[in-house]
Amino acid sequence: MKAVITTIKNIFWLYKPYLKYGKILVILSLIFWIIIIPVAQLVGVYLPSTVISFLENGRPFRDIVIYIIVMQFILMFQPMYENIFNLFCKNKMLPLIDARLKQDVYEQAIKTDYKYIDDPEYYDNYTWAVGQYSGKAEEAQNLVNRFSSSAITIVSMLTIIAMLSPLAVIVTVVGTIIENILHMITNYYDVEKDTEIVPYDRKLGYHHRVFYTNNYAADLKSTNLKEYLLEDYTEASNQKIKIIKRYARKMIPSALSVSLTFYIARTFVMVNIAYSIFTGDISTVGAYMTMMLAVEALKNALNEMFYYVKDANRLGMYAKRIRAFFDVESSIEPDTENKLPAPS
Repeated sequence: MKAVITTIKNIFWLYKPYLKYGKILVILSLIFWIIIIPVAQLVGVYLPSTVISFLENGRPFRDIVIYIIVMQFILMFQPMYENIFNLFCKNKMLPLIDARLKQDVYEQAIKTDYKYIDDPEYYDNYTWAVGQYSGKAEEAQNLVNRFSSSAITIVSMLTIIAMLSPLAVIVTVVGTIIENILHMITNYYDVEKDTEIVPYDRKLGYHHRVFYTNNYAADLKSTNLKEYLLEDYTEASNQKIKIIKRYARKMIPSALSVSLTFYIARTFVMVNIAYSIFTGDISTVGAYMTMMLAVEALKNALNEMFYYVKDANRLGMYAKRIRAFFDVESSIEPDTENKLPAPS
């Protein structure tokens, strides 16, 4: 729990510069992500089912056309807002914030005691801060926006589904959690595989350079050296393929289980909704469509939320490294009175 709190603090530490230097960017971004995107999601879920309900109830065709046009205008507002925001705000503010953050790093370096200047660890932290601070602050701002948007979407979709079929909520949430756990297992083996392959990729890269450069051309053409190199190249390739095959056997159960879990959960939800219509708990085909679209939107939002949680952990580690530069304590008081004027 302490690690989670630390990660959250580190992310908001990265987010603070945007509140300081780009308030208008933050406000307009939040409007887009926590209002416009969720509203567009709701319109997308309700539009087809409402049209079907109008047709079932015998509403005049003119009313249906007007409703569709109004809803399309609402949906069209999302890309229009995003394009205007990018052109007139984001594209201008991001370079400005980037410059301000780099200036913060330089000012911190100026304030730091001389004893740190030749310290390799301090220099590494300085280089890391200059190279990563701006980019990771932008990532933190995007993470906060997208996480908030996904949370609102999840709540709204859960509300829609729970009103029609609470059991579908449970199946969708549990199924998505299981899928993500299985994905994590697959990714773990994938990383292990890539790590084990590294020495053989390095050896294959060496052979690539030998056969490509003209430094070794004469020796390769006039001696049997090429035979040994080709034999070693084949051996390295075979070893790499053996590793890939070995990890494929490890990963296939979890990879297949992901698909199996997805289709079992999807089938159950469809049967559950169909049964609700059959028994009269859900009265219209439009409601069925609303449920299916809401389930898909919920599933996508849950998958995004899992991704953002994993990304938050990575971003928190970056923030910790960047903060190490700013957290350096300088015991020597800077001389603010007897400074030489800068050369003109």
